[in-house]
Amino acid sequence: PPHLQAAANDFSRHYCESYKEGRRLSFCYHLGQADVKMCVKERRFEVNVTTFQALILLLFNDSDDLTFADLQKATGIDPKDLKRQLAPLYHGRPKYHGPILKRLKNPSATASEEDPKPITPETRFVYNADFQSKMTKIRIMPVQQKESAEDAKETKEKVDDERKHITDCAIVRVMKSR
Repeated sequence: PPHLQAAANDFSRHYCESYKEGRRLSFCYHLGQADVKMCVKERRFEVNVTTFQALILLLFNDSDDLTFADLQKATGIDPKDLKRQLAPLYHGRPKYHGPILKRLKNPSATASEEDPKPITPETRFVYNADFQSKMTKIRIMPVQQKESAEDAKETKEKVDDERKHITDCAIVRVMKSR
């Protein structure tokens, strides 16, 4: 959204003016967090979300009803990552708080008809005006990406390689001490 881009540009300009020694600033949006303030039925909530989730929630300031395709187009987030960012927003945590968004079945569905099927470009998301929470400060984290079997094997090999050197060093120390 333009107002977030304006804030990033202002900070970049300030940073460049403060450090003129050829430093360069680059933003890692996937690592950021934001506190979003929400008012629901005269009650205020402060929701701590990732930068991408904040972008998604800010889009609902202009519209209460958006499709997955609209969200993807407006944010520019990869569809696979967008699904991961959306999941905690429409699932909620039953013990602590309800969902911030509702996922609907089809274009003609009402807000009470939630969709259990996989997300498609036509899947609609609606702001949940009945949001409730026991807490005023809420932290919502994205679903962690599962490591594939191939990635897990590669990671295990790297860890074993790194441990091999440490083990060798420990053996050498023991041998020298004798």
